[in-house]
Amino acid sequence: MLYVQMILFNYPAVITPVLLTHGKGPSGILSVDSSVVWVNTPGIYFCTQTENCHLVSNTVNVTQYTTPVLSTNGANAICNNSPVQLQVICDPSATIQWQSPLSGNGTHPIVYQPGVYQVLVTQCNITIPLSITVRLSNPVAAIATNDSLNFCSGDSIRLFSATPAQAYLWLPGGQNSNSIYVTQAGQYVLQTTDSFNCVAVDTIACTTSANNLNAPLASDTTICNGESVILQASGQAQLIWMNSNLQYVHSGSIYQIPGLSQSSYYLVYSDSGNCKSAVDTAWVMVENCDSLPIPNILTVNGDNANDIFPNFGENGILYSIQIFNRWGKRIYHSIDSYTQWSGLDDDGNRLSDGTYYYILSLIHATGRKQEAHGWVMVVNGK
Repeated sequence: MLYVQMILFNYPAVITPVLLTHGKGPSGILSVDSSVVWVNTPGIYFCTQTENCHLVSNTVNVTQYTTPVLSTNGANAICNNSPVQLQVICDPSATIQWQSPLSGNGTHPIVYQPGVYQVLVTQCNITIPLSITVRLSNPVAAIATNDSLNFCSGDSIRLFSATPAQAYLWLPGGQNSNSIYVTQAGQYVLQTTDSFNCVAVDTIACTTSANNLNAPLASDTTICNGESVILQASGQAQLIWMNSNLQYVHSGSIYQIPGLSQSSYYLVYSDSGNCKSAVDTAWVMVENCDSLPIPNILTVNGDNANDIFPNFGENGILYSIQIFNRWGKRIYHSIDSYTQWSGLDDDGNRLSDGTYYYILSLIHATGRKQEAHGWVMVVNGK
């Protein structure tokens, strides 16, 4: 008869009956008839003997050997002074003996201090020492923002974690990044998890207010290649300008741009510090323009050639002219758009031959304004 209960290791177990005619296990009748049977499958085994009479043996329960494990029931650290429960996972028949500072043979002791905890687990006459290190962790979750927590309806603000963490969870929404953008008023919760699986939580409240800002009004303009341009806009609060790449470039109602070589556009919006308006677009169209020809000589001799300066004809209108001598003294000026200079000073006296400096303000026939300056030689006729 069989009286053995065995634990199955990684090598086959041996069942030795007194007499075995037919053996049966968890998979049915064994394929061998022998007094010794090697098995490697956990389960219940028994044998029958049919010589002279039919006999059935007692059963043998063969179980799988399980390597014992020591772990925690959650975090591997004392999180914010919360205790940690240790757990030993082993065969139910094993013997457990905790070492100092713990004692006893329980499978789930609770510890309140960080440190190294050890236990001896004996099963199948094998004693295995196990140890685990419990650390101390005080994680902190902190929500921060560079924006106002009261923002305009239709706008958004960025919330981010002010402290690093192993993992993040934002609620509501369930985002797992270290920052989020919110567009609605309400309570937002950040749950952070550190490397010891300790969890910290922070909460922040956001509110919204009505946005009463209208989009500013900006005007388009056309310039010649290489010219500077002044953009103007009118609107509420502070006006903010951005280029076509959405980069901040200026604040204020007037924005002067140095010489441009290609057409582009600029965006402008109103910013009250709490609310931002919709944007308006100011287009700057750049054209290849021919400058008006300005002569460099004035010959007052009555031959109708270069007798007046600058003499644009129908190509443009002169609306301001200033003439200076070589020592920088202004000797003639006019803001009469119909006046052309004929070599006289402001008192009506004819100037002597020589070189003079001019500053002109003119309007092209296309409506484009231009400032011009340079030197002109005066030669009086004989």
